[in-house]
Amino acid sequence: VTIEKITDENVTVAIVLKFLEGWKPTIREERKNGFTEKDVQDELEIYLKKHFYSVTREYAIEGKNVKRIDFDLGNGKAGLEIKLAENVLKEGEGDRVIGQMIKYMHRKYSNDNLIIAVAGFSEHTRNTVIHEMKEFVEVNKAHFIFLKARNHK
Repeated sequence: VTIEKITDENVTVAIVLKFLEGWKPTIREERKNGFTEKDVQDELEIYLKKHFYSVTREYAIEGKNVKRIDFDLGNGKAGLEIKLAENVLKEGEGDRVIGQMIKYMHRKYSNDNLIIAVAGFSEHTRNTVIHEMKEFVEVNKAHFIFLKARNHK
């Protein structure tokens, strides 16, 4: 069965979010916390490339200090940054994510087309830090999605 890949002109944030809602990170038994950010990125890259015609990993965003967003889809139609819930909960890390988000929106994804995806477990979804981040992301006209792992290790 060949899957019709989504071409650049048809890429929207809503479509990307729909595909992300249907995806869950795999728990790796050998990992202390189930998975690393790189595990999630590697696995997600394979999934996204199955469904989207243009997927660029570590996409460079113009600017004096070149910033790299985890994924660009549809040649600038949507930007996707992946974070681990456990990292977001660390002191200062949430603020770093917000700083990155603002830079990405300022330099490239200013058209309501930036997605911040946080990967973790169901217990993280009840955490106030995660809730506050979601609110902040959405107030700033970006999109937030929680990627809940298949099951806890």
